Amino acid sequence: MAQTIGSFLAAGLLRMHKNQFNFNIRRLDETKYWKNGLGFPHMNTLEYTTFSGVMLEFFGTFFLCWIILFTALHHTRPKSDVYGICVGGMVGLWIMAVGGISGAGLNPQRVIGPAVVSGEFWTYSYHNGWIYYGIPWLGGLAAGYAYYYIFVDWSLKEHQSIINNCGGEDPATCCPAQMDGVVLK
Repeated sequence: MAQTIGSFLAAGLLRMHKNQFNFNIRRLDETKYWKNGLGFPHMNTLEYTTFSGVMLEFFGTFFLCWIILFTALHHTRPKSDVYGICVGGMVGLWIMAVGGISGAGLNPQRVIGPAVVSGEFWTYSYHNGWIYYGIPWLGGLAAGYAYYYIFVDWSLKEHQSIINNCGGEDPATCCPAQMDGVVLK
Protein backbone atom coordinates (compact mmCIF):
# COMPACT_ATOMS: atom_id res chain seq x y z
CA MET A 1 0.00 0.00 0.00
CA ALA A 2 2.84 2.38 0.85
CA GLN A 3 4.48 1.80 -2.54
CA THR A 4 1.22 2.53 -4.35
CA ILE A 5 0.66 5.76 -2.41
CA GLY A 6 4.29 6.70 -2.98
CA SER A 7 4.02 6.14 -6.72
CA PHE A 8 0.93 8.37 -6.91
CA LEU A 9 2.61 11.10 -4.85
CA ALA A 10 5.84 10.95 -6.86
CA ALA A 11 3.99 11.05 -10.18
CA GLY A 12 1.85 13.98 -8.99
CA LEU A 13 4.90 15.92 -7.83
CA LEU A 14 6.75 15.20 -11.05
CA ARG A 15 3.77 16.31 -13.11
CA MET A 16 3.47 19.55 -11.11
CA HIS A 17 7.20 20.15 -11.51
CA LYS A 18 7.07 19.61 -15.26
CA ASN A 19 4.02 21.86 -15.62
CA GLN A 20 5.49 24.60 -13.45
CA PHE A 21 8.72 24.85 -15.38
CA ASN A 22 7.15 23.97 -18.74
CA PHE A 23 9.63 21.28 -19.62
CA ASN A 24 9.56 20.24 -23.23
CA ILE A 25 10.03 16.49 -22.93
CA ARG A 26 10.88 15.05 -26.30
CA ARG A 27 8.06 12.72 -27.22
CA LEU A 28 8.89 9.30 -28.52
CA ASP A 29 5.41 8.62 -29.89
CA GLU A 30 6.73 6.35 -32.58
CA THR A 31 8.37 3.92 -30.16
CA LYS A 32 5.78 3.93 -27.34
CA TYR A 33 8.11 3.72 -24.35
CA TRP A 34 8.89 6.40 -21.76
CA LYS A 35 6.53 8.45 -23.84
CA ASN A 36 5.28 10.99 -21.35
CA GLY A 37 8.34 11.42 -19.15
CA LEU A 38 6.53 10.49 -15.91
CA GLY A 39 8.61 7.38 -15.38
CA PHE A 40 6.43 4.43 -16.22
CA PRO A 41 7.30 1.85 -18.86
CA HIS A 42 5.88 1.37 -22.32
CA MET A 43 6.49 -1.75 -24.36
CA ASN A 44 8.59 -1.12 -27.48
CA THR A 45 6.21 -2.92 -29.87
CA LEU A 46 7.83 -1.65 -33.05
CA GLU A 47 10.99 -3.69 -32.56
CA TYR A 48 9.89 -6.45 -30.16
CA THR A 49 6.90 -8.70 -29.65
CA THR A 50 4.54 -8.56 -26.70
CA PHE A 51 5.69 -12.06 -25.76
CA SER A 52 9.26 -10.82 -25.30
CA GLY A 53 7.97 -8.11 -22.96
CA VAL A 54 6.00 -10.66 -20.98
CA MET A 55 9.02 -12.94 -20.62
CA LEU A 56 11.34 -10.08 -19.66
CA GLU A 57 8.96 -8.79 -16.97
CA PHE A 58 8.38 -12.32 -15.67
CA PHE A 59 12.06 -13.25 -15.42
CA GLY A 60 13.08 -9.81 -14.18
CA THR A 61 10.67 -10.05 -11.27
CA PHE A 62 11.58 -13.70 -10.71
CA PHE A 63 15.28 -12.91 -10.36
CA LEU A 64 14.62 -9.80 -8.27
CA CYS A 65 12.54 -11.81 -5.78
CA TRP A 66 15.10 -14.62 -5.90
CA ILE A 67 17.89 -12.23 -4.92
CA ILE A 68 15.76 -10.79 -2.12
CA LEU A 69 14.98 -14.26 -0.78
CA PHE A 70 18.62 -15.34 -0.79
CA THR A 71 20.17 -12.16 0.58
CA ALA A 72 17.59 -11.40 3.25
CA LEU A 73 16.04 -14.74 4.27
CA HIS A 74 18.30 -17.67 3.55
CA HIS A 75 20.49 -18.92 6.42
CA THR A 76 23.58 -18.55 4.23
CA ARG A 77 22.87 -14.86 3.70
CA PRO A 78 25.78 -12.48 4.07
CA LYS A 79 26.54 -11.50 7.64
CA SER A 80 26.92 -7.85 6.68
CA ASP A 81 24.03 -5.75 5.51
CA VAL A 82 24.65 -5.83 1.78
CA TYR A 83 21.02 -6.50 0.91
CA GLY A 84 20.53 -3.04 -0.55
CA ILE A 85 23.55 -3.34 -2.80
CA CYS A 86 22.42 -6.73 -4.10
CA VAL A 87 18.82 -5.71 -4.71
CA GLY A 88 19.71 -2.29 -6.10
CA GLY A 89 22.36 -3.82 -8.35
CA MET A 90 19.85 -6.31 -9.70
CA VAL A 91 17.31 -3.57 -10.44
CA GLY A 92 19.95 -1.34 -12.03
CA LEU A 93 21.36 -4.09 -14.24
CA TRP A 94 17.89 -5.17 -15.33
CA ILE A 95 16.88 -1.62 -16.23
CA MET A 96 20.06 -1.14 -18.27
CA ALA A 97 19.63 -4.50 -20.00
CA VAL A 98 15.93 -4.45 -20.90
CA GLY A 99 14.77 -0.88 -20.27
CA GLY A 100 14.58 -0.16 -23.98
CA ILE A 101 12.55 -3.28 -24.69
CA SER A 102 9.91 -3.59 -21.99
CA GLY A 103 10.71 -0.61 -19.80
CA ALA A 104 11.67 -2.90 -16.89
CA GLY A 105 8.66 -2.17 -14.69
CA LEU A 106 9.34 -5.05 -12.23
CA ASN A 107 6.86 -3.66 -9.68
CA PRO A 108 3.16 -3.11 -10.39
CA GLN A 109 2.81 -0.68 -7.49
CA ARG A 110 5.52 1.56 -8.91
CA VAL A 111 3.95 1.58 -12.36
CA ILE A 112 0.32 2.30 -11.58
CA GLY A 113 0.75 5.78 -10.05
CA PRO A 114 2.41 7.46 -13.04
CA ALA A 115 0.09 5.66 -15.47
CA VAL A 116 -3.02 7.01 -13.72
CA VAL A 117 -1.66 10.51 -13.05
CA SER A 118 -0.65 10.94 -16.70
CA GLY A 119 -4.15 9.92 -17.79
CA GLU A 120 -2.73 7.27 -20.07
CA PHE A 121 -3.95 4.38 -17.92
CA TRP A 122 -7.36 4.55 -19.63
CA THR A 123 -6.19 5.09 -23.21
CA TYR A 124 -5.44 2.66 -26.02
CA SER A 125 -1.82 3.80 -26.22
CA TYR A 126 -1.26 1.92 -22.96
CA HIS A 127 -2.96 -1.27 -24.10
CA ASN A 128 0.08 -3.34 -23.07
CA GLY A 129 -0.25 -2.14 -19.50
CA TRP A 130 -1.46 -5.58 -18.41
CA ILE A 131 2.16 -6.72 -18.75
CA TYR A 132 3.16 -4.43 -15.88
CA TYR A 133 0.19 -5.22 -13.60
CA GLY A 134 -0.12 -9.00 -13.88
CA ILE A 135 3.13 -10.53 -15.03
CA PRO A 136 5.35 -9.29 -12.14
CA TRP A 137 2.98 -11.00 -9.69
CA LEU A 138 3.44 -14.27 -11.55
CA GLY A 139 7.23 -13.89 -11.56
CA GLY A 140 7.27 -13.19 -7.83
CA LEU A 141 4.98 -16.14 -7.11
CA ALA A 142 7.17 -18.45 -9.18
CA ALA A 143 10.28 -17.33 -7.29
CA GLY A 144 8.52 -17.77 -3.95
CA TYR A 145 7.24 -21.24 -4.78
CA ALA A 146 10.60 -22.37 -6.18
CA TYR A 147 12.39 -21.12 -3.09
CA TYR A 148 9.85 -22.64 -0.73
CA TYR A 149 9.79 -26.08 -2.30
CA ILE A 150 13.50 -26.34 -3.18
CA PHE A 151 15.28 -24.69 -0.24
CA VAL A 152 13.11 -25.14 2.85
CA ASP A 153 14.48 -27.89 5.12
CA TRP A 154 11.43 -30.00 5.91
CA SER A 155 13.45 -32.67 7.72
CA LEU A 156 14.72 -30.17 10.33
CA LYS A 157 18.22 -31.77 10.18
CA GLU A 158 19.82 -28.37 9.90
CA HIS A 159 17.68 -27.09 12.76
CA GLN A 160 19.11 -29.82 14.99
CA SER A 161 22.68 -29.09 13.83
CA ILE A 162 22.26 -25.44 14.82
CA ILE A 163 21.11 -26.50 18.27
CA ASN A 164 24.06 -28.91 18.59
CA ASN A 165 26.60 -26.25 17.52
CA CYS A 166 25.55 -23.71 20.14
CA GLY A 167 27.82 -25.33 22.72
CA GLY A 168 25.27 -25.67 25.50
CA GLU A 169 23.94 -22.12 25.12
CA ASP A 170 20.30 -21.39 24.56
CA PRO A 171 19.82 -21.68 20.76
CA ALA A 172 17.51 -18.68 20.77
CA THR A 173 20.35 -16.45 22.04
CA CYS A 174 23.14 -18.27 20.19
CA CYS A 175 21.69 -17.78 16.72
CA PRO A 176 18.19 -16.29 16.92
CA ALA A 177 17.92 -15.57 13.20
CA GLN A 178 18.15 -19.27 12.36
CA MET A 179 15.77 -20.35 15.14
CA ASP A 180 12.72 -18.44 13.89
CA GLY A 181 10.36 -20.92 12.29
CA VAL A 182 11.52 -23.59 9.89
CA VAL A 183 15.22 -23.52 9.07
CA LEU A 184 16.10 -23.33 5.43
CA LYS A 185 18.39 -25.82 3.69
